[in-house]
Amino acid sequence: DTASAGVTWSLSGLGTLSGATTTEVTYTAPAAGTITGTSTPIITATSVADTTKSSAVALLVSGSPVIDPVTLFPANADTAWGATIVVVGGESPYAWSLSSGTLPAGITLGSSTNSSVTVSGTPTATGTYTFQIKATDNQSRTATVDLTLVITPKSACLLSGRYALLYTGYSALKWQTRA
Repeated sequence: DTASAGVTWSLSGLGTLSGATTTEVTYTAPAAGTITGTSTPIITATSVADTTKSSAVALLVSGSPVIDPVTLFPANADTAWGATIVVVGGESPYAWSLSSGTLPAGITLGSSTNSSVTVSGTPTATGTYTFQIKATDNQSRTATVDLTLVITPKSACLLSGRYALLYTGYSALKWQTRA
């Protein structure tokens, strides 16, 4: 701004602006507990001298942690299996735990302080298993997700839901020419 006229401020998203002058403004995030997951408010400064010129900044505001519902792909007994569970919002580090139910024999909850954790292993028994996984952030806020894992016999490999392809048995080919 060559005229040093300053800027005007605007906010798109959650939170409030206060103490606005032509050179600065204060952003206040919403009260604790009012944001679930994350919010991305955008603060825009527009030139007073030339309103066609502006600049914006996006802020990432973390609220209470949330784990979106997950449908687990079925597993087969005696075959390696795995899934990743993701939490959004909250503040890292996270503590992951099994909050109810029982994991199938051979399946374990990984150890992670990140926003994702794996549930994996080689199940040894068929059946339907229901359990709940909990993520606790460093502010002691929690998120849970209820999960169901169906384990079928190794010979029953019927695809349902999401599909995966597995190619096995490839070997190197040797080409020869004869004179």
